Amino acid sequence: MKSQSGSKRLLVTGILMIISVIINIFPIINLLGHPMELFLKAKICNTYFTLAIASIIFMIIAGILGIKYWDKLEKANLCITFCNIHIVGNILATALNITIIPYGADPFSVVSLKLLWLAFSLIIPLLYISGAKQNRQALKQKYADTIQKNSETSETEVS
Repeated sequence: MKSQSGSKRLLVTGILMIISVIINIFPIINLLGHPMELFLKAKICNTYFTLAIASIIFMIIAGILGIKYWDKLEKANLCITFCNIHIVGNILATALNITIIPYGADPFSVVSLKLLWLAFSLIIPLLYISGAKQNRQALKQKYADTIQKNSETSETEVS
């Protein structure tokens, strides 16, 4: 079952999500490579890293699902679910990250930068969800057309 409207958007944004993960994983790997015993002992930092890694994992899964099922209208809800989980994890991780302000930094500029990054990081997932919703709408339309066609066929058979 091929969709006319949302399929390409789902495919392209799925690919962009995978590329985004590849680009965004390097700072986390870099942070983990440094001695951060005191930093990692703080519970809020552990929670932040856990949420960030979980969000990245769900973004990878959503991206793979978008690439794999871009032309399968029936899988739109699955794609939407995994992307929504990623978005919630990303927002929660950013909320925790805002509480981690380096000593001596201007809190307003740090928070502004982190919120700007959050807004930027949500563009691709929101476009992904838009494509999946268009696929879901195309599926509903297909079912409605099938029901209408079946009812017209049964009416002509009765006549």
